[in-house]
Amino acid sequence: MKLFVENLVRLIGDNDITVRRYALESLTAITHTQPGCVKEDAEKMQNAAIAMTRIDPTLIKEVDLGPFKHKIDDGIPVRKAAFGLIDTMIEKVPERVSCSVLTEIAIKGLDDGAEECMIQCLTIIHRLVAWSPIIVIS
Repeated sequence: MKLFVENLVRLIGDNDITVRRYALESLTAITHTQPGCVKEDAEKMQNAAIAMTRIDPTLIKEVDLGPFKHKIDDGIPVRKAAFGLIDTMIEKVPERVSCSVLTEIAIKGLDDGAEECMIQCLTIIHRLVAWSPIIVIS
């Protein structure tokens, strides 16, 4: 299982956004069901998930609808999966995550234009406040 987890962490950096999303979702499922299998790779998983929470301007398309322009962000599912992995890691392996770093990431995620990501960030902040209120307040 360790080799499988390492390969999934590596796939988070793949060029294809679908592969990234599925790797993040797979790691979320493994972390949720078998947290002992990911404890050794938790730091790598956290760093990879944090990297995927950033808005990638290359994944945003602008569609011309006559007098209106609409932006389509293809990166939303990847960011949502990354925030989901972070949330699951806080729940299942809290001793292996950095509370201060994740607090900053969750606060930055509140500025995300996608409601799905903002809701995930609120859930993360809720878990962090319950786990370590002093760090979140500071």
